[in-house]
Amino acid sequence: MKKQIDGRKRDRNSQETLRLQAIRRVKEGESVTDVMNSIGVSRTVYYSWLKDYKEKGIAGLKRKHGAGARPKVPPQYNQKIIEMIDKHDPRDYGYESALWTLQIVKELIFKNYSVDITQRSVCNLFSRLGLTVQKPLRRSYERDEKLVEEWKTKKYPKIVKMAKKRGAEIFFEDEAGFISDESLGRTWGKRGKTPVVKISGQRQKINAVSMVCPLGKFWFSTYTGRFNSALFISHLKMFLRSRRKPIILILDCHPVHKSKAVSEFVQELKGKLTIEFLPPYAPDLNPDEFVWKAAKDRVRKAPLAKNQSLDAFVTETLNQIKKDTRIQKSFFMAKSVRYSLS
Repeated sequence: MKKQIDGRKRDRNSQETLRLQAIRRVKEGESVTDVMNSIGVSRTVYYSWLKDYKEKGIAGLKRKHGAGARPKVPPQYNQKIIEMIDKHDPRDYGYESALWTLQIVKELIFKNYSVDITQRSVCNLFSRLGLTVQKPLRRSYERDEKLVEEWKTKKYPKIVKMAKKRGAEIFFEDEAGFISDESLGRTWGKRGKTPVVKISGQRQKINAVSMVCPLGKFWFSTYTGRFNSALFISHLKMFLRSRRKPIILILDCHPVHKSKAVSEFVQELKGKLTIEFLPPYAPDLNPDEFVWKAAKDRVRKAPLAKNQSLDAFVTETLNQIKKDTRIQKSFFMAKSVRYSLS
C-alpha cells in the first residue's frame, strides 16, 4: 500500500499549490473527503481554506509568512532599552566599565524586567533595534554642550558674515606631536602567529602646527621644543607673510593662544589678523584635528625606513595634504563639524 504523504510536512510553496488544487477539485465535483485524503490533510481543514477563499478569493489561499518565534524580551521594553544604551553608559548603573557589553546588558535586562536571556539573544535584540558596535568618541566632563550648540548655530555663522563683509579668509589652527614609534595599524598574518614589522629602534619626535581654510587652503610648519608664545608668534608671522587678505583665525583655548603676548601681537597688526576661540573642551569642532588624523594614519601604516628622518616624513605627508584641496575640504564636512565652505 502506498504510504500517504502528510501535507503538513510539505514546504510552504507546495502547501499553497495544494490549497489551490483542493478548492478547484471540489468545485469540479470530487468529494471533500477524497480530495483531502489524497493530499494527506484532514478534511476539516478544507473548510477553513474554503472560508478564506470566499472572503479573500485566491489571495486567501496564498502562502503566509510565519510569525517566527516570539521575542524573549517583550516589545514594550524595546524603547526603554534603546534609551538605556543611547543616553547612558554602564557607569550610570553602578558598573566600572564605560563601555556596553552583551553581558552587562543581559544582567540589566534581568534586573529591570526579570527576563533571563543569553548574550546571543541580546545580540539578536540589538540587531532588531538598530543598535550596532561602534567606537565611541571621547567627551570631557567639563564640556558645555550649550556653548557648543551656540557656536554651531550662532557664533560661527556670525564669523562667516564678518569674513564676507571684510573680505577676510577663515582659517582653523591646531598643533600636534609625532613620534616615530606610533602604534601600528592592523595587518594580516597566519592565525596564532603575530606578524612582525621592522622599524627603527631610534625614537624620533617632531611637532607641527597647521592652519586649514574651508575654501581649500592649507599652511603648516614643523618645529622642535616646547610650544610657547614666542614660538606661536613666529609661526603667525610666517603664515601672514603670504596673505594679502585679512585673516580670521579660529583657535582652541590653549593657554598660549590666550596669552598676553599673543594678544598684544594681534593688536599691533591693526585688523590684519582677528582671533576667535572655539568652546572649551571641544576639539571635535576643529577641522584641523582631521589633518592630524590623516597624517598619523600614514605614520601608522608606513613606519620610518632605515635612516629616514621623521621630520622629512611628516613634512612630505603634510605637503601631500597641502596639494589636495579635495581632502582639505573634506575636513569641514565631518558630522561633528559641517562647516559652510563658502
